[in-house]
Amino acid sequence: MGGWRRILGFGVVIVVGAGGALAWILTRSFPQEPWPPAEASFQGWSPEEGWSALYRADPPSEEPILSPFHLVSDPIGALLLANVEGDPDEIYLGFEPQWFTGGWAGEGMVVLGWRTDGLVDVFHESGIQLDPELYRITGEGMHRMAEREFRPRTLEFGPAGVHMDLGFHDLEGRRVELFVRETHPRPRRPFGLLAPVGGAAVRPPALPMVLLRDFDFVRRRGTEIRLAIDGREHAPDPLAFPMSGARVWFWRYSPRSVVVRMNPEDRVLVEPVVPLGVDRPTWSGSSQGTRVDGVVGPHGRVELHRFSVETGGDTVAVELHPPLPHLTAMGTGTRSQGRFRIASHPSLGTVDGEWSVVAEDEGRIRMELIPSGGWSPGPAPRSANFLFRVVDLFRGWPATYRWEAVLEPASADAGGAFTLDARWIRTGGDPPPNPTSHQVPDG
Repeated sequence: MGGWRRILGFGVVIVVGAGGALAWILTRSFPQEPWPPAEASFQGWSPEEGWSALYRADPPSEEPILSPFHLVSDPIGALLLANVEGDPDEIYLGFEPQWFTGGWAGEGMVVLGWRTDGLVDVFHESGIQLDPELYRITGEGMHRMAEREFRPRTLEFGPAGVHMDLGFHDLEGRRVELFVRETHPRPRRPFGLLAPVGGAAVRPPALPMVLLRDFDFVRRRGTEIRLAIDGREHAPDPLAFPMSGARVWFWRYSPRSVVVRMNPEDRVLVEPVVPLGVDRPTWSGSSQGTRVDGVVGPHGRVELHRFSVETGGDTVAVELHPPLPHLTAMGTGTRSQGRFRIASHPSLGTVDGEWSVVAEDEGRIRMELIPSGGWSPGPAPRSANFLFRVVDLFRGWPATYRWEAVLEPASADAGGAFTLDARWIRTGGDPPPNPTSHQVPDG
């Protein structure tokens, strides 16, 4: 009998130990892949790396400097996603209030209505100017856009969390009411997140970098919460497991968003980069609102290694290693390739991938960009790391994108400009029916 007890005791120890080890594995932090220091970019395609086989023998002064990368910032300062997929409306699965901070779109409230058919309705205040093409990134795209008056109209954030109070009418004339007020006494433990909105896009017009600072879920304890459509209240979706020791709803928010679209799909004229300063070996310029930094090599060519844009006090940058060659100086049949990293605030993690360039006949350059490394989260609570591991969509969706582009000389009267014909392609994975769902089980 004593032997069986010892065996049972050993079994319990093994099970508990295995469970603890699994929990540690699922909640451990995500290490960042090493990235070369900035000074490594100054080497560029040095003679030791065979630049003489990469470039033509033409004088560098006759070769315009072109940047194929374009970052567009969208002025979304705060947002909240409210899900009711477990108790849906006949039209809507949830809503997403967004606060636009100004810039090209204007300042005011925008609310996305996530529909059961995968499309999205866009409601906006008077004075907000939106481009319908932007909403091609949202699943099946936009259904309709409509101007609305929001009354009440509150979206605020404080130490206890979020306070939202919104009312408006949908396309059917039904009254929609959204209300949340958190009063939980325990301090919040927010973290950074790359929102997986791009994981739902069928025909992506750009690579969407929706970076959410101070992201958090609405806690259940001490919270008033309500979503009503035409007088009928819909139960909020719960999250199956606690976050930072608190039970939460699957309603989530960020008081400080950083939203950038990388390389919007288009066929456009690309003007030469406007130089801003040269202090050899460093070089800087501007192209389509994107700051461009590079290095002047011993061969006299400018090679670009950083592309950045500022939005809402934050900088989003794309760094290449090794630098992008001087495209218009490449010899026919030559090619180059390397790695890239997209980064902003350290809490937001990074997106890594590979780039490649091939020089073809008649000055044509073919380029490819693949975010194959996906998203690596920054520092986060253990519960958030668990969420990132059990829901593949969070980290994996960028790897299903591929950017293809052809850069070629434009007509003789275009003033030395080139034509860039580019597009993003979804290369794999089945997108979910709508981006409000992250395949998290109910609790």
